[in-house]
Amino acid sequence: MNKPAVHQITDTLGADAICAALNVTSHSVRGARTSGVFPASWYDVLQSMCIEMGIPCPRNAFNWKGLAKISGNYPSHANAARQHQGKLAEKAKSTPARHGAA
Repeated sequence: MNKPAVHQITDTLGADAICAALNVTSHSVRGARTSGVFPASWYDVLQSMCIEMGIPCPRNAFNWKGLAKISGNYPSHANAARQHQGKLAEKAKSTPARHGAA
């Protein structure tokens, strides 16, 4: 959690610009300000916007999951999706096929 960073980002970029870029509601942006963290799925877009405005976009302002949060290994959204697909493929290989299932 990094409430000061979340406030700086939302104040500088503006809630309307964040809503438009992410296709989220102002309620979602207010929720992030209140909790002091952005959803991890917002990272790529907000990082780009922050770079454009010349402000920091610290990773600890985002709600990373489990081991990534503990280890400091913060995968990008696309990398996380690839990792998830790999896990699903591994699970499918280890699960016996159900014949005759509709």
